[in-house]
Amino acid sequence: MIGQSPLRVLIAHAALILGILIVAFPIYYTF
Repeated sequence: MIGQSPLRVLIAHAALILGILIVAFPIYYTF
């Protein structure tokens, strides 16, 4: 991992988690 800008890494992780939640929530709701 490149420890140059931890803020960008945090934003990337937050976006990834948000994306997974947005995708998983409707699937969880329908089943």
